[in-house]
Amino acid sequence: MTAEAAGVGSARLTATYNRSEESPAAMSMLQDLADRIERFVLRHEELKRTRVLLEQQLTSVSAERDSLRSRLSAARSRIDALLERLPAPNGERDERDRNKNP
Repeated sequence: MTAEAAGVGSARLTATYNRSEESPAAMSMLQDLADRIERFVLRHEELKRTRVLLEQQLTSVSAERDSLRSRLSAARSRIDALLERLPAPNGERDERDRNKNP
């Protein structure tokens, strides 16, 4: 066995020895950290699922908005056409014709 290999083995033994002598407080802190990481991962997954649902809802609402805009535009066009067909009182008719043909 080379001196380098013996050094690596020695380092492993020292690390194992040091881990076995960790204080209960340190172990508790590590467990607390592990628990917090686990909760963080769960929360992250939950937020990803929520984001997907919100993106689907946004797509749906955007499509509905576009449909309503189209319907509103069509309704305005129909109303404008109906207003053009209405007979106007004497003075207003002449004013409307002047505004259309400057």
